[in-house]
Amino acid sequence: MSLYRPIRRYWNQHNPRIDGQKVRQLRLDAKMTQKELAEAIGVTERSIRNWETVEGPMRDAGNIALKLARVFGVERSEIYVRREPASRR
Repeated sequence: MSLYRPIRRYWNQHNPRIDGQKVRQLRLDAKMTQKELAEAIGVTERSIRNWETVEGPMRDAGNIALKLARVFGVERSEIYVRREPASRR
């Protein structure tokens, strides 16, 4: 077993990542523009555009997921990428 595997598992559990596609879907369901969402959570429109189009999840810097969850009326966990439980070898 690699020495870094437990460290990586700990890091992933304690540094959840935001699912940009989920953010996009929630924004569209709420009939919001990227600009409106950006103003609601205090980031730039470019940030929203980047989150929604980036390939892969982004780190949750500055509790952005909490702000997004409040705007959309969902739990913060719904904003994060869902991880499958790791299989034991």
